[in-house]
Amino acid sequence: MNRSPLNDPNNPTQNGRLFLAIVLSAMVMFGFHYFYERPRLEAQRAAAKAQAERELETASLDKALKATDASKVAEKIILDRAEILAQTKRIRFANEKIAGSFSTKGNRIDDLELLEHAETVNSAERVKLFTPSGTEKPYYAEFGWISKNASIKLPNQDTVWSVISGDELSPDTPVVLRWDNGQGLVFERTLEMDENYLFSISERVTNTSDQAVTLHSYQLLSRKGLPEDFTQLFILHQGPVGYADEELTELSYSDTMDEERVYETDNGWLGFSDKYWFTSIVPDQNEEFETRFLSGEAKDVQEARHQADARSAAITILPKDSKSTEFKIMAGAKELEILNGYAKQGGGMKNINLMIDFGTLYLLTKPLYWTLGVFSSMAGHVAWGIILITIMIRLMLFPLTNKSFRSMAAMKKVAPKMKEIQTQYKEDAQTMQMKLMELYQKEGVNPFSGCWPMLLQIPIFFALYKVIMLDIDLRHAPFPGWVEDMSVMDPTTIFNLFGALPFQPPELFMIGAWPCLMGFTMFLQKRLNPPPADPMQAKIMGFMPVFMTVILAKFAAGLVIYWTWSNILAVTQQYIIMRRMGVDVSLLKGYIGSDDDDEDTAAGDESKNG
Repeated sequence: MNRSPLNDPNNPTQNGRLFLAIVLSAMVMFGFHYFYERPRLEAQRAAAKAQAERELETASLDKALKATDASKVAEKIILDRAEILAQTKRIRFANEKIAGSFSTKGNRIDDLELLEHAETVNSAERVKLFTPSGTEKPYYAEFGWISKNASIKLPNQDTVWSVISGDELSPDTPVVLRWDNGQGLVFERTLEMDENYLFSISERVTNTSDQAVTLHSYQLLSRKGLPEDFTQLFILHQGPVGYADEELTELSYSDTMDEERVYETDNGWLGFSDKYWFTSIVPDQNEEFETRFLSGEAKDVQEARHQADARSAAITILPKDSKSTEFKIMAGAKELEILNGYAKQGGGMKNINLMIDFGTLYLLTKPLYWTLGVFSSMAGHVAWGIILITIMIRLMLFPLTNKSFRSMAAMKKVAPKMKEIQTQYKEDAQTMQMKLMELYQKEGVNPFSGCWPMLLQIPIFFALYKVIMLDIDLRHAPFPGWVEDMSVMDPTTIFNLFGALPFQPPELFMIGAWPCLMGFTMFLQKRLNPPPADPMQAKIMGFMPVFMTVILAKFAAGLVIYWTWSNILAVTQQYIIMRRMGVDVSLLKGYIGSDDDDEDTAAGDESKNG
């Protein structure tokens, strides 16, 4: 049998081709592995190694950062504030707004009081915003350096700094501190303050050794428990707050009990917002940094240590070189004018005025907040500012309420005709409704027009309620008479005849004089309004003044005062309109010395008797 040369295994040409195919296949496989698979595997290994190093670095830095806190949750020894402040050498600071001190040991800002704000009404004690570790509720600002290299000695809460210049910190006099770690690193810290609530701090590290070092700058705010004036009101945010990348973050203290909240950015600020006070960190805006909100190990939010901190990206300091970082610490009262001034400086303090929580009704609350401040300044007292803003709101609503009151007066005037129709067609509801509509069209009245001013006032009411809750000028501000603090409820109660009887009822029965006045003005408004046709609706409307009196008794007295004066102006306006239209008006008709039927319930009684 003859073989084809192509199938002959002994053919050298065939063997050469087979060898060439094997070589080419090997080259392809080698090239694929060398140029694609090996770089991909190396990239994966490098990424995994980098991720592991980042996790290790983060864990090391977190451990170092948490180790800066000397006020452990488990600490049982509680000392007096004054006793702790007397234990170490301290440098005083003061301006017209704040005063306090920081220790040369540890160098935390942990003693700060607000000079313009008393603890309680007529008290000489000032509000203590910062208080040192070891007290019942420590609250302080701390800053410094951390490293994943545990062998580097870094300043901590036990470090004693040397004072290079400045015996007392003031807006005109900075303080410079220095510490040498004995390993070739010299730390220098310069503290400055302005005339309000801002501390500007510059830290510089000089490396005199022959080895490069890598550090991270950090700043933190730490507090134990919740503020003394903490409330659960939905209308007011109290807790961790931050602003970065054009976004505001507001968290509750319970949010950080569940998990840490971490954000990476290169701009913005973070801190804690109380009802009237705030604290904030503004990290160095020339560095990328990571911010966190977290809470210490405790089951109860009241016992936990809550922390807001910022940590910079790695800063490498070469031998014989130095690096510096600058940041700001803010602590004070939520005064809109001051916060607006800081916000206008831009940079990291952009929108710092959002510390004042104007909420979703921002377009109403902020103008009202500003207007109340202007009126209070013009009148010389916030009490008269409340009266002026009441008049302003009534004037703004005047065109709408005037039209509404005219329609209601017309409704009151045609009430006898309505009564006749209801009596004549009481067995035929459909015909009665048709005749009533014809009457409304003939007389040019709208039975629903009185609702519009009330609906319009609801958002204004809530906006003003928020303003009164937020406005620090109302804190401890009296109103002529018995109200010493318009930011809290009326202190009197009808159940001891407003103090005439020598006992104090439980808080449940605290229904003060101003809420009672407000309820009376609502009763007068009800007397001027046309009577509801439905008897059940008439009873509900008749009970409304009592219901609102009980509800508003627990609200801030300033809000109740506003509502009372607003009602008085509305009743006066409505009374004048009704008299001019020839409507017979008697505000107490049927209640005091009158045998006439009460028009407010006549229609309902006729329907019921039918």
